Amino acid sequence: MAITGLKTWSDGDALNTTNLNNDKTILAAKFNGNITNADISASAAIDTAKLSAKHYEIVLNMKVEGVAWTARNASTTKIVAVAGLPADVTATQYDIVEIDWCFFCGANNIAAAPAFDIDWGYFGSDTVWTTTTAVKNAQSTGTLTAQQGSIGVIAAPAASVTTSTTRHEVFALRIDTVGDFDAADQELTVSIKLKRNAGLRT
Repeated sequence: MAITGLKTWSDGDALNTTNLNNDKTILAAKFNGNITNADISASAAIDTAKLSAKHYEIVLNMKVEGVAWTARNASTTKIVAVAGLPADVTATQYDIVEIDWCFFCGANNIAAAPAFDIDWGYFGSDTVWTTTTAVKNAQSTGTLTAQQGSIGVIAAPAASVTTSTTRHEVFALRIDTVGDFDAADQELTVSIKLKRNAGLRT
């Protein structure tokens, strides 16, 4: 935003204290706490180490292999992987921009498609999981033949998560449907892309 109010000098103007001090006051007021986003050039390339708002955009990855999935398939809703956000001193909100997943089928066919959930929550003092935000429910990997893979993109999920100042919350990858995900050499990876939208100043 342009600085306004400065005197436009003309030939013959007197260099008096009133005019000079007025310009000084305007400039001092601008630079002492009144610089806004509009004053920053898009090409300024400010070093992120100088910004209070760190961890602005984050990608979290979770992976589970068949042996871990089948070890917990006595019942569904079991957690098979977790990923957390950086700790913060304030409650900070992140929009979930996109979720990408990739499922690889190993030696055996997948005739009954597994499905997974992604939740945001925490383990309480009794070690019991509590979900605070259900991010995605029953995402199917589809059916596959041996040595094939499938990928999927969940664009703009209708969810955001907020960090807590009193407990450490994480994303959990959970079994929704066991399917034919077996202990051979199958693998599921999930990437969660987040963008911080609140708590940008400490």
